[in-house]
Amino acid sequence: MSDASGADLTLEDYAMKAGYGRLTGVSIACHAIRDAYLLMHVGVGCKNKVTHLLAHDWEQHCNLRQGWTEVSDQDLIMGSSRRIGPYLRSWQKRMDSGYVVVVSVTFLELTGEDVEGEIRRALDGAPVPVDLIPALGFDGDEFDGYASLAQAVLAKVDWKRPVKRGQVSVLGYFFDRYEGDHTGNMVQLAGLLSGVGASLGPVLFSGRTYAEHLEVSTSEVLVTLPYLPEGEAAVAAEARTQGRRVVATDLPMGFAGTTRWLKTVGEALRIDPRKVAAYTDKREERARGSLEKMFSRWSRHRVAVFAEPPLAAGVCAMLLELGMQPTLVGLRGKGLGGAAYFRAVLERNGQALPEGAEVLEDPSLARIQSAVRQLLEQGLVDGIIGSATELNPVRTMDARQPRARAESPLGEPFVLELGFPCLNYHALQQMPFMGYGGVVSFAQRMIDAPRLCLKTED
Repeated sequence: MSDASGADLTLEDYAMKAGYGRLTGVSIACHAIRDAYLLMHVGVGCKNKVTHLLAHDWEQHCNLRQGWTEVSDQDLIMGSSRRIGPYLRSWQKRMDSGYVVVVSVTFLELTGEDVEGEIRRALDGAPVPVDLIPALGFDGDEFDGYASLAQAVLAKVDWKRPVKRGQVSVLGYFFDRYEGDHTGNMVQLAGLLSGVGASLGPVLFSGRTYAEHLEVSTSEVLVTLPYLPEGEAAVAAEARTQGRRVVATDLPMGFAGTTRWLKTVGEALRIDPRKVAAYTDKREERARGSLEKMFSRWSRHRVAVFAEPPLAAGVCAMLLELGMQPTLVGLRGKGLGGAAYFRAVLERNGQALPEGAEVLEDPSLARIQSAVRQLLEQGLVDGIIGSATELNPVRTMDARQPRARAESPLGEPFVLELGFPCLNYHALQQMPFMGYGGVVSFAQRMIDAPRLCLKTED
């Protein structure tokens, strides 16, 4: 079988993947705006997806700021969209929301109704901004959905506001919960900038209110991360005419990645490179000092990593710096640059995967399970890192599968949850994965990580 482009398709192309749909990304982005309200529709599976975010974030309950109209996929009749307006107005008033997001989903578009026009009429005299965000089930993934809402918010930014010199805002930060991993990342970013005489302004998104996110307009330098594809171009045209400088960077993860990030931002701020180098050298030396005792214990340990390309690149960078070997990498989804971007990040760090390492693009859950099973049977894996979605097929291997025969002091492989969603890992205190402190925190997590335990038949 072939797709529209003529490329051959296999069963793997139709198997269940780890990624989510665009609607999930819109939901995550809306959750990252503290006073936003998301209005969805009663489609099959949409409430199940919300439970993933609810289980992922124990600090803020997303269900308190999300609701549904009574328009369902069984209501493929003209006139059903007229219910949206009353729901929109009543929920905004009830929750005192500062921003409302309404999604348009596949089944609603199939009616041929003017959903956008209905919302526009409902907005007449609305006290807060409202955006209609398409979330069609066949178009894009969670990262596309997240970026679409980020772009909608950026479109409302007033770039003519006065600039605070030395202030930096980060755009396209993937904020999926209010727990200590992300609050820790915010502290790391702020510390990096203050160390060279700059300051961190609003981060989009970062759990602030809608109005506070619009304050990115006051920053002198705007840093776009990979989760805002083509983000530099999206904001540069108008922002640069108003005196802002816009620069695209990789995630500040690992020693090399963090140093590169601060060097790039320092150049945009026109800070003396010697000042930046002196600070990064000092911070890296301090972080490495606390980890030296572990390098020999971790030397050449083999790890499987499953995440979207930017996060996977950052994780692999840290593993390589800690002396470990990423031997299997599964990249979630088909966007965010794919394997080409993943390898380019490592190259910019002066790193490369060990010889023989395998990189899988958008593997199915079945493919993840079979690949890890093969490593387990051969005793060739000492750790597995991924979200709960990617780890679930590993944890649920049936009793007939052999236990790992690891050949290292670590014993059986550690299992570390990272990314969206995390169902078993929650951070009550600051546990960053970015910045120099993020390397130390990541190392501590690997030490504390539970071991893979597969039940065997008696």
